[in-house]
Amino acid sequence: MSSDTPVLRLEAVTKNFSGKKAVDSLNLSIDPGEIYVFLGPNGAGKTTTMKIAVGLIRPEHGNVYILGRPVQSFVGHGTPVPFSYIPEEPHLYERLTAREFFHFIGETAGITRNLVSDRVQDYGRRLGVMDFIDDAAITYSHGMRQRVAVTGALISKPTLLVIDEPLVGLDPTTAIALKSILKELASEGSSILLSTHTLAIAEELADRIGVMNLGKIVAEGPAAILADAGETLEQAFIRLTST
Repeated sequence: MSSDTPVLRLEAVTKNFSGKKAVDSLNLSIDPGEIYVFLGPNGAGKTTTMKIAVGLIRPEHGNVYILGRPVQSFVGHGTPVPFSYIPEEPHLYERLTAREFFHFIGETAGITRNLVSDRVQDYGRRLGVMDFIDDAAITYSHGMRQRVAVTGALISKPTLLVIDEPLVGLDPTTAIALKSILKELASEGSSILLSTHTLAIAEELADRIGVMNLGKIVAEGPAAILADAGETLEQAFIRLTST
């Protein structure tokens, strides 16, 4: 792959649900080491776009490429993929403990048990998973599920991490730890696409923000660029999504 090749590229992607455009001819490109944050009102198309990006939903029109390859070439072939996806509501295997879940993730990703253990010790400790790592998932709160899902996604050190509302259900200490990990991953060359309703998170983390409304990216750029003179990001967001 050329160093100029985006890690993620969406070309004129369109998706309809019940005759309504959820995503409308959307173009997006994310470079190595970039943190790209979606902002937008409910129903803007953020989650649908993220699911399309990782091959969980097929668009009616357009193309999706990861590392220059069609995303569908990675999906359903039983081989490790270079990306991880964390939905807003993480789904775990209820009867597995977090430790068992992590080793299952490692096996599917072709990672040795020793390396899985090392990464769990690192990310799991920082995200507060170790206190309940041997409890079954059926006993977990939403915040505990979120911490386990994030740790599992990080085990493979993905080239692309797609994460929907990453801080929902996390206490402030864990949220700080996760933001630090995301910045660390980006500094090591991983690309991150995340969505959030919290403007402060976007301002803190994003290299670029994409403001979505009615299935389109209506504005894109660093937080300081999106706001007109004298505007806050909140005021810019309201202006950009009010139509």
